[in-house]
Amino acid sequence: LLKKRPPLETQPMTSGTLLLWERPIPGAAYVIGADTAQGLAHGDNSVAQIIRRTVKGLVHVASLVGKDEPDVFGADVVLVAKRYHMAWIVPETSEGTGVAATKAMRNAFYPYLYSQTSQEATAGKMEARSWGFNTNMLTRPIMINDLRGLIRDGLILIWDEATLKEMTTFIKGPDGKFQAQGSRKDDRVMSLALAVQGHVRCPMPATMAAAEEAIPDEDEYAKRWARVRAGYFTDHEHPAEDWVTA
Repeated sequence: LLKKRPPLETQPMTSGTLLLWERPIPGAAYVIGADTAQGLAHGDNSVAQIIRRTVKGLVHVASLVGKDEPDVFGADVVLVAKRYHMAWIVPETSEGTGVAATKAMRNAFYPYLYSQTSQEATAGKMEARSWGFNTNMLTRPIMINDLRGLIRDGLILIWDEATLKEMTTFIKGPDGKFQAQGSRKDDRVMSLALAVQGHVRCPMPATMAAAEEAIPDEDEYAKRWARVRAGYFTDHEHPAEDWVTA
């Protein structure tokens, strides 16, 4: 559901401005996608999109937008995450700016930071942990398709006019790749896609899910979220049925 509405309030932060469409709700679960820019006045924005997670869909509740240094932005994202009930943070780390922001989050000892693990090809089979989300030629189509699926099925509510405008110029090119048209920006779209990946990949507290008033029946639940969940829950220690996802 795409419904343009001005924010309830705006708050200055060190790295930029926090725009709020919905204040934190007691007992609600949140996730944040963070796309970090270089911090240049004439360059792209660093954007963090905050979404509320429910068993019926997702709600965009706030945006942090700024042009400060990556580490300053990362520190501000942690402050926002703490405000929104210790939300999961999914920072993009395919470039050095995202790595710098993620390092600032780790230096703040923030516990709910998305990471992935892999087994190193060594005799001891040591586990390696990679912090953040690496957007590449394999993961980028998944991110975009998941976000498009939620929009198409009416399972995400977006109030931000700037985000909606970016979506109108985020189109498929001749090569089949979705990207910003011409010199337009895509920071808000990509950070929102990162937040969706956080919702899919990060556990939601069962107590919060149980607090929802109505849960769709199993057939509706499976149909709505099959696209979003497919292919991700391959960890035998945490199978899909053991994860509470909206």
